[in-house]
Amino acid sequence: MKRVEAGRTRILIALATAGRGGGNVAERLRGVRMRREGDSLWSPVLRRRRQRSVEMEEDVVGGGGWRASLSASKAARIERFKQQTMGSVTVTYTPRTMILLYLCIGVVFIPIGATIFAGSLDVRDAGQEIEYSSRCGIGTNCMLRFEVKRTIAAPSYLYYVITNMMQNYLTYARSRSHLQLRGGTPQFITDVMDCCPKLFKPFANGSCTNKSHFVDDKNGFNLTEIRNPCGLAAWSLFNDSYTLCRDSACDTVVKLSDRNIAWSTDANKYRPGEAPHFSNAINRLLQSERFRVWMRLSGFPRIEKLWARIEEDLAPGVYYMRINSRYNVKMFGGEKYFFISGLKWFGAKNLFLGILYIITGLLCMLIALVMLGTHIWYPRKPAHFDPDLLKAQLEKLSEEQKQNERSIQLPTTDLNGATNNDHRTRA
Repeated sequence: MKRVEAGRTRILIALATAGRGGGNVAERLRGVRMRREGDSLWSPVLRRRRQRSVEMEEDVVGGGGWRASLSASKAARIERFKQQTMGSVTVTYTPRTMILLYLCIGVVFIPIGATIFAGSLDVRDAGQEIEYSSRCGIGTNCMLRFEVKRTIAAPSYLYYVITNMMQNYLTYARSRSHLQLRGGTPQFITDVMDCCPKLFKPFANGSCTNKSHFVDDKNGFNLTEIRNPCGLAAWSLFNDSYTLCRDSACDTVVKLSDRNIAWSTDANKYRPGEAPHFSNAINRLLQSERFRVWMRLSGFPRIEKLWARIEEDLAPGVYYMRINSRYNVKMFGGEKYFFISGLKWFGAKNLFLGILYIITGLLCMLIALVMLGTHIWYPRKPAHFDPDLLKAQLEKLSEEQKQNERSIQLPTTDLNGATNNDHRTRA
């Protein structure tokens, strides 16, 4: 490294003396290169690279029109990059800038929050959520009465709610086979091993606790023993059903649709497969939008998922919901609800989102006012805004540096062994 740095220094000195009558600079540069190559064994690749650099330096020194100027500018840019002297921008956050920033955030957030809050109050719904897990036993049909106080224009939406269920639990979230969900047939046990503990069918020879079954070959891999689709999420699918009626006998039924309730991006994640591993019932399940809605996991213990679109206007009056209750929530201490709601540009009714925006805007306004009062009563001027103050600080630092140099200066001795302090004493 020292030899390379020395070579670079000699080249720069030669370039510097070129404009002062130093003739034959190109030959001298070539001689420097040849001496450097003679000092060590350079590979042919390095020789070609260095030959190109020598040619570029010759163009810079000896002239060469636009080609020489282009090479010189390129070399200058490379040199600035290597020396880390390229231009940069450093943002300075002054008190005035931060006060304006917080004020702008408050001015923007408060109207947005007020709009969302007012829109949530205007969302037409059927009132409060209706709990039915305590009134409808597992495996039974029940009829629940509720009232709509204001007209709900179509389309409106029917949601179901499950509480105290952790869909974001790691084992639950990983327990699925993306290969199966896309309609692929597993070839090895490792293709579906993430589905444990819901991998093998009941009474099958395979077991998730027996590691001998997880061998990555076709020997002993029985495809008929594998659930399809496998995994905890698929086998805990919500299977309650709802029928919205206009009378207690359910003679007049409100039209419900399960189309366009799932995300359009989920369509490519669930595809039908080929027999014999995929039956018609399995393919219908994979193409069901309610199944896709369920497979998109919730991040909170309170699960709210869309079950159907209501295609008719709901006039004010009394309605009945016939529920076929089959989903057991008592095993994990949960409850089941349903509610009907319309939609706005921000989604379903959500008072919390509007309140959150308003509180954030008010806090930003409060912070801006506190910073403004502090800036007025206790002003601080940055040094780079005042040249005189900056000059005074630089002089102070220079004086301190000189004092430090004097304090650490060691005494010198002459040939007779006397120090400079001895000479001052004799004088």
